[in-house]
Amino acid sequence: MTVGSHYPEKLPPIELRDRLLERLESDVEPELELAELQRKLAQATQRMESVGDGGRYGLALAMRALEEYFSRLGFPLAVLYPINSVMAATQDARCGIESPIFKPDRAGKVGAPSSSVLRLEANGYIAVIVECCVQHCRLEKMRPYLLPGCQLAAKLLRESKWSSQGTALELRKLRERVQEADADNPAKVLYREMLDSDIAREHPLAWARDLASHDWIIQFPSSDLLDE
Repeated sequence: MTVGSHYPEKLPPIELRDRLLERLESDVEPELELAELQRKLAQATQRMESVGDGGRYGLALAMRALEEYFSRLGFPLAVLYPINSVMAATQDARCGIESPIFKPDRAGKVGAPSSSVLRLEANGYIAVIVECCVQHCRLEKMRPYLLPGCQLAAKLLRESKWSSQGTALELRKLRERVQEADADNPAKVLYREMLDSDIAREHPLAWARDLASHDWIIQFPSSDLLDE
């Protein structure tokens, strides 16, 4: 996930308080604790998908798991304040209390994305699948190759667990929107990074199938993905 462009690339230096860098005594086994953290994060991910509260409960569980993990490794609670703040803000949201952390900035701000980061990243995933199918058809010497590639992508998505099942034309337009997006747009960043690999270049269809077959990706309504 990317950080918005309204944050500077480099922040002024900050003098760290020594006590935040202290490590408390701990006699736990790091590998066992890491395995337990993964188990708890897996549970949190399932809660984000199934509870129906927009992911808040799962997020709170994930933050709690991280807090417990680091504290058991000897991190002082004070240095875990950012994690605790997210967890508290999530609980506030469930209780109808607005937290400054999650309060949206003024609408219409210059450079602000019109969609959520998760929605944009989901668009990026689908654009990668479409692009890989297009490149596969190009490597197969199809002429033309753009339309057959979009049709192939539509077929892969129909057969997958993705909720988005757009037509070839809708997927073509989505691909073009992502390609034309600003460089720091989350969809464009994900699109660029996931295509910058040997498998994407040499075996694009295999990469498209791998992405389409993932059943752990948080699902989005198809209208959220394909509508402008």
